[in-house]
Amino acid sequence: MNFYNVAEASAPLFVDAYALEGERWVFGSFWGGETVLQEFIARLSLPGSDELGLRGFTLETPAGALHKKITAGQVDRLTKLTGRTPVTTVLGSLCNVWVFDPALQRADRGSGECYVLSGLKDDPTEVRARLWHAIQDLSQLPLLDHWQDYLVPEFFDRGWIHSLDGEGVAGYRVKLPGDEFESLVTDAIKSQVLLMSASDVPHQRNLW
Repeated sequence: MNFYNVAEASAPLFVDAYALEGERWVFGSFWGGETVLQEFIARLSLPGSDELGLRGFTLETPAGALHKKITAGQVDRLTKLTGRTPVTTVLGSLCNVWVFDPALQRADRGSGECYVLSGLKDDPTEVRARLWHAIQDLSQLPLLDHWQDYLVPEFFDRGWIHSLDGEGVAGYRVKLPGDEFESLVTDAIKSQVLLMSASDVPHQRNLW
């Protein structure tokens, strides 16, 4: 696991994982003392006109080389979860703060959007299942499990699912455009590309 230093922090502050959708910040995992973390998050939340405010931050390698510049965007839309290591660890008590888009916790049916994150060592079969279950949860239409091998590649081809950029984690963003998505599914059912019985489904291309 790699750790990157946050250059703008007033004291040692590190990131061990992050995920981005283009320039949009989706997830970040920060490690540091409670005071420096509170100060850093507060500065990200300040208006752009405030001289202490941050519109983004810079990640550097342990050797001081530039790794990544991240634009914070609208920090108010992000959710935060905080944990703490025991005081008995070598470095004493440290805070670990996850800052992430709320759509990581629950699908947003209003916007037709969700995210699925996974660890780099997670079982690919489990990750695929989580992605499909997230799509089913997001969909306004009931989706049968044996439709997965047809629909998921279609969603990738149409840009409705795409991989996130990041470090320490992997993930997908799902965005189902309401009318277009419903038309795809209903037309495929009418044309019998999607069948109601799994036993009637011929071998189909599989993204995985």
